[in-house]
Amino acid sequence: MEQQKVQNYKDDEIDLIELVSLLWKKKLTILIITTICVLIAAGYAFTAKERWTSKAVVLTPTTISLEKYLNIRREYQRILGGNLDTHVIANNLFSKFNEQLYSLDNRENFFSTAKVYQDEVTKITDEKTKKEILNDLVTKDIVVSKPDLKKDPDAIGLSISFSAQTPDLAQTTLKQFIKSISQQAFAFNLDSFLIEYNETISNLKFEKDKIERNLKAQKQVRLENLGKALEIAKEANIKNFSREVSDTSDLSVLALARSDTTISLSDDSQLGDNTYLFMLGEKYLKAQLDITNQTKIIYPPRYYEIQTQLEQLEQLAQKLKNVKVDAFSYLSSPDYPVVKDKPRVLVILGIGLLLGIIVSILILLVLRIKEIGGKL
Repeated sequence: MEQQKVQNYKDDEIDLIELVSLLWKKKLTILIITTICVLIAAGYAFTAKERWTSKAVVLTPTTISLEKYLNIRREYQRILGGNLDTHVIANNLFSKFNEQLYSLDNRENFFSTAKVYQDEVTKITDEKTKKEILNDLVTKDIVVSKPDLKKDPDAIGLSISFSAQTPDLAQTTLKQFIKSISQQAFAFNLDSFLIEYNETISNLKFEKDKIERNLKAQKQVRLENLGKALEIAKEANIKNFSREVSDTSDLSVLALARSDTTISLSDDSQLGDNTYLFMLGEKYLKAQLDITNQTKIIYPPRYYEIQTQLEQLEQLAQKLKNVKVDAFSYLSSPDYPVVKDKPRVLVILGIGLLLGIIVSILILLVLRIKEIGGKL
């Protein structure tokens, strides 16, 4: 009984020699199945969309690359008598560039009009499919990464890569994307500066207008006081100060009449109103009134300083309209990819070959087992 069981077990078992012999006999079957698998793999490898990746590394912009913009900012500070920290401006620009780079809205705005997207959706009418393609471009095909300082303490820069169906398209699109983000970052920085610039212009104009108003008001008050004093002197028939005033008259009036100085209209002066001004006499008052009417207002040095500053700032505004700089510097510009990411033809063909061999052997084994089972 025991021998019978052992014999049955041996009969059911396919030993290694028998397996090799079976595979050799069925080598044509194995070759056909393997060829079919390889052909299927080749069909996928040569028809699947290619992916080429262009890469770039960017850094904080240098003072040399920002020279035109910094010169304008320096001139602005010189006009106002201030100082400029160029490193702060460079860092602010790159910080905004970094921020705009991660913005999904900015990416979507760029790719929605980019050639890479338009080529993809040319023959597509389904809006959902178009949105999926755009979403892949925004979230998958463009990759921004910062260096891992734990792995490489000396690593610098910000890595940006983009994948497309051709190497030219990958490189060109990446260049355009970085340029677009840079323009947005610079525009933001320039707009922030223009807010400060316009506020400065407004403050200077207000100060200039205030000086003009004050001096015009002072001249008007002076004319009115002299006019009223002249009328009083005429009514009192005071023709000449030196003849009409007594020795006991106000010494301040006497000193003023005998000097070439102008009349003080300050609040604490007795000559600031009409109470004593008429004592100067009709002749002197008329002369003062004529001179005051004919003489232009004399402005203080600050007024002309403001006027010069405004003229210089207006000239600066013309330069600001034409200035354009990048908010970054390249450590390595977008490269031209020479090796595609996928599909990797040799790897796919190798997988197809291996899969064909495995599948064909499994099929032969299953058939052999069924054959043995049928004999029992």
